[in-house]
Amino acid sequence: MKTAVGFINLHDNPELGKLTERRPLGAVSFLGRYGIVDFALSNFANSDIQKIEILVQKHLDSIRSHIINNNVWISNTRTGFLRAAINEEGLMDPENNTDIANILQNVPSDVINEDYVVVASPQFVTKIDYRDVMRVHGEVGAGITVIYSHIKTPKEYPNCSRLVIDADGTVRKFIRPQKGEDEVNVCLESYVFSKEVFNRLLRFSREISNTSTSIKKMVELSANNRMTKVYAYRHKEAVFPILSLNQYVSQSFKFLNNNVRKTLFSTDWPIYTTSHNTPPVYYGPFAEVDNSFIANGAVIKGKVRNSIICRDVYIDAGAEVNNCILFTKTEIGKDVNLRYVITDKNVSIHEVKNLMGDELDYLLISKGAKI
Repeated sequence: MKTAVGFINLHDNPELGKLTERRPLGAVSFLGRYGIVDFALSNFANSDIQKIEILVQKHLDSIRSHIINNNVWISNTRTGFLRAAINEEGLMDPENNTDIANILQNVPSDVINEDYVVVASPQFVTKIDYRDVMRVHGEVGAGITVIYSHIKTPKEYPNCSRLVIDADGTVRKFIRPQKGEDEVNVCLESYVFSKEVFNRLLRFSREISNTSTSIKKMVELSANNRMTKVYAYRHKEAVFPILSLNQYVSQSFKFLNNNVRKTLFSTDWPIYTTSHNTPPVYYGPFAEVDNSFIANGAVIKGKVRNSIICRDVYIDAGAEVNNCILFTKTEIGKDVNLRYVITDKNVSIHEVKNLMGDELDYLLISKGAKI
């Protein structure tokens, strides 16, 4: 059976305003108890990829703290490992702080003994069985396989590369978004490489640009210049792109719908996350909760509707929370009314009784704020 090493790529991920000022996209909370990176990690775990490197561009500590119990995603602890790697030299030279430079500094090519290298980016939340991708990759004799989705709503993917695909499935070229697009093949920035091709691309990147290029650019260069066979693998599962703060909000609330949840969560494809030793949710005698996610450790004494409540959140009696996302250890005081608000971790709201954003412009309160 063919083996693979996996890379979760946290370089050049979308920015979500203040939510990603001090953490990478992968560490942002999602649906109350997950980090966005958990979905890519779970895809690897469910695909029997047991050696995983997380390539971190900045804010390493938030990722390290999230994966401190890495056995969640690694079932074979004798031969598998999960590690977060950062290019420390690149922190002083942001222009050259690339995913390729990170690999060259932290992962010597001679330690990659697996047959394939798999790369995934967390901003496309979906479930991918890489075992099937690797099977097809081997059958067609590809050097690189690009995973794409056929999209009828291209406006949801405004800056993502499009694929032009020949009849035999070969990627003819990558193109930028075009005006008047109808249906497009969107690259999900997830790739399978044969080991030899991957190592050759790393060497070539040093020779042409002093490591200032990226995996994405090298894949596009390979396809556009016929450097190796680049094959297109169509991914048919639902994809939830998180490319902006507004999209993060809209995708989060989609999952309050049970039919949407079923497209991502199933008994045969578990989504793993780090566990916390916290008690079950406490509901006070006058608590009212409707159509919401409530994570363990929360204390609910007021009213919560159409909201996502993370771990250890406290909502006092008389408070009303509507269409909000409250991160860990948020405290909502007595009789406080929130609508269309996102609170980062450790926010306390007691003195101001009414805070309201807009459905298309959520009010985002910074980590640790006291209001």
